[in-house]
Amino acid sequence: MTGSNAILVAFRSRFGWVRNPKVGREACGRRPPSALRARTVLDSSVLVAALVTPSPASASSIILAAAAAGAVRLVVSDALEEEYRRAVEFRQVIRYSAKVNRQAFASAVVAVADRILAGEATGLVTRDPADDMVLAAAIGGRADWVVSLDRRLIDLAKVEGVRILRPGEFLVELRRRAG
Repeated sequence: MTGSNAILVAFRSRFGWVRNPKVGREACGRRPPSALRARTVLDSSVLVAALVTPSPASASSIILAAAAAGAVRLVVSDALEEEYRRAVEFRQVIRYSAKVNRQAFASAVVAVADRILAGEATGLVTRDPADDMVLAAAIGGRADWVVSLDRRLIDLAKVEGVRILRPGEFLVELRRRAG
């Protein structure tokens, strides 16, 4: 099973997900415009939100489905993958997504991402140095965006040319670029 299919299977089993007809190459019959394929780093908070939010229409769920469909190009570093795997096992996540194979879900997200070497980003998030790994992945992967629900990251707004957006803001930006 390809990474894209694994994410879709994970979404269908968790949410009864049906792909949004406005997102993805299969739905529109062609590859998404290159503007939509800009490199994107997801903070682990986005994966957690997709797992614990019951609505498949949540912004986090839509972003992951768009990545599975090829409309969003994800990048991930080894450290970020480790963070994804750790975050999906938080007690609160387990409580709200007990019937989901959370590690398979994280694997499916990583499978559709481009693996990159993290860049240098130390001391950028002074209130939580652990968040530097997200920015290091963005810098090393030459990402255009970081998508996060973490206030410490969002407050930075932009670092070394990388815009930091909430999931809903990111979707607005994608729609704007799609025309």
